[in-house]
Amino acid sequence: MMKIACEGESNKQNAPYIKSLLANVLNQYVQRTKNFREVKICEFRELFQKHFNDLVFTQVLILKSSDFESYMNQAKVTIRKTGPNRIRSMELLRQIFNTMNKHFTPPGPAREAAVEKAGEDKSERDQIYTGDPILSVHLRKHVTETMFYMLKTFPFCSISHQQAIMIMTGLKESYDLGDL
Repeated sequence: MMKIACEGESNKQNAPYIKSLLANVLNQYVQRTKNFREVKICEFRELFQKHFNDLVFTQVLILKSSDFESYMNQAKVTIRKTGPNRIRSMELLRQIFNTMNKHFTPPGPAREAAVEKAGEDKSERDQIYTGDPILSVHLRKHVTETMFYMLKTFPFCSISHQQAIMIMTGLKESYDLGDL
């Protein structure tokens, strides 16, 4: 699933379905902090971290691709269609950032609150990610620009607007004071 989701436009026919399935799998891991079935949470983190940049950047490229279909609305204005592949890419991005926020808490108040909440429980403390943020500044900038692009390019698509707002909300923990 990760491979197909990272392929971009080469597997256009199956991509929306695989992205939807991968988003559902990621959602299962967002809801858990303990081991899930046969996969340990640490193994999931390693796999997710390994493919994180490829997954995010591929979805950004798909959202900015220029393969637009269009139609004429009632006011005789040409409107660009968003398309199922773009919508699924936005849904997958949202789920990727939800997973990132759950399992890769960035340094700062959120991580401090997680450590405080864990208290003296060693198993809970070991589950808290203590490494560097997995979302780089450059990739965060590309995602932010892409969300603004989606809002501007598809003005009549409320689904893409809703997803863009949810993605930006998912990124809020990754911004620092310099971004404001």
